[in-house]
Amino acid sequence: MSDLGTFEDIAVINPQTPSASQGENVSFVAMAGLSEQGRLDEVTVRNAVPGYTPFVEGDVLVAKITPCLENGKGAHARHLPIPLAQGSTEFHVLRARSGTSDRYLYHLTRTDRFRRRAEALMTGSAGQRRVPAEFFCRYEIRVPPLEEQQRIAEILDTMDEAIQATEGVIAKHKLIRTGIVAVLLAGNPVGLLPSANREPTDTPPSAVSDGTKQPPAISEWPQHELGQIGVVVGGGTPSRERTEYWGGPIPWLTPSELTKEHSKFVYETQDRMSELGLAASGARLLPVGSLLITSRASIGFCALAGVSMATNQGFKSLLPSDVVDPSYLYYVGQTLGREMTRRASGTTFLEISGSEFKRIEIPLPPLDEQRRIAGVLDTVDEVIRAHRRQLAKLRKLRGGLAADLLSGRVRTVVA
Repeated sequence: MSDLGTFEDIAVINPQTPSASQGENVSFVAMAGLSEQGRLDEVTVRNAVPGYTPFVEGDVLVAKITPCLENGKGAHARHLPIPLAQGSTEFHVLRARSGTSDRYLYHLTRTDRFRRRAEALMTGSAGQRRVPAEFFCRYEIRVPPLEEQQRIAEILDTMDEAIQATEGVIAKHKLIRTGIVAVLLAGNPVGLLPSANREPTDTPPSAVSDGTKQPPAISEWPQHELGQIGVVVGGGTPSRERTEYWGGPIPWLTPSELTKEHSKFVYETQDRMSELGLAASGARLLPVGSLLITSRASIGFCALAGVSMATNQGFKSLLPSDVVDPSYLYYVGQTLGREMTRRASGTTFLEISGSEFKRIEIPLPPLDEQRRIAGVLDTVDEVIRAHRRQLAKLRKLRGGLAADLLSGRVRTVVA
């Protein structure tokens, strides 16, 4: 006997829900309150207002509008402060029928296959495309017996718990990192820091003394303008119409290739240009160790050149002199976004000029202390990167396992 069916077989689509009286307190979930990992990030309590989507404890929420659907917005409404709830008008609500596991129903809505098919059947104009309710009546799913549904849900819940725990470890290490940077740049030498390898806590590290004589605090170290400790260089873009300018050996970096989560060094770029392109662009070949920092639109993202390269005009790069350690400069560079934005100007988009960038001051401890500071932060960053690699593996494993279990390619067995 086939166990195939549709969502309509196991859930009521956008069910009738008793309406709260106007002014009655209800749980409320905005679209922003749903994470892209399928969790409820924020639930508030507010007075009921006509017009919002009603739902109750245990219902499954699915974003129906682009790009929220494609990005994975959705959640299982559990542990609500008030069982009767309202939410965004851009939610579809699924309520498990009798004999169906609501967790199994939830996991069916979290697969890549589900989102791809839903996206393909969206209706409406660009920017306002939505998944029609009829999609759930046509989308084919496997409907195993309740006991198997529950086993599948338990397995996937266990994977989700491991993923969430790893995300929490990363968040705590990032908090530690923020605390270490604050301690160091507030005037505390490396010798005053607790171990960078300690177990994460909810409290950023604070300075502790070991009774030995310490180097001067950063507040006592001289402040230097960036223009005093290196050469500030802009970038450029050669003509796209001249094919001889492109496809050469020189990496050419654009701001879109840097994010907050980018690694310390850049080795590869999406585009490369030729020697002719470099000469025609007005850009300069930047040596290894140059600080590359975005100066327009998204201001303040930075990295170090891992190989000789050039950038487009969306960067102000700093070629450090021998008084500054490149790794120290990188970590200080990560703190400059707010000051760069304050000094930026422009109507279409904000951009900081080279002259303003040169005038930004940073603390400059002795070279050996710079290297110690960079070493501590390198250690913390490597711990974070290791956990991110583990997180990527868990998410990949979870995706494959969900596809196998929910499709029936892999069947669960009774323990």
